Amino acid sequence: MNVVITGASKGFGKAFSEKFAANGYNVFLCARHEESLRSTAEEINSRYPTITTHYKVCDVSSKEEVKTFAE
Repeated sequence: MNVVITGASKGFGKAFSEKFAANGYNVFLCARHEESLRSTAEEINSRYPTITTHYKVCDVSSKEEVKTFAE
């Protein structure tokens, strides 16, 4: 199963990312701040190597950025 999580670099989004990954979901993460988003993705990759983690900087208030993320 796959799950898309917005705001994945901190707070609830990060917690949801970790919970889904721990339960075997492939996670597709987005947030506005690249460094913290990359860090979150790296943490998840190291803790849960059997799932796939993708991430991309995306501001969900921008329709064009959301389209790019979805592709």
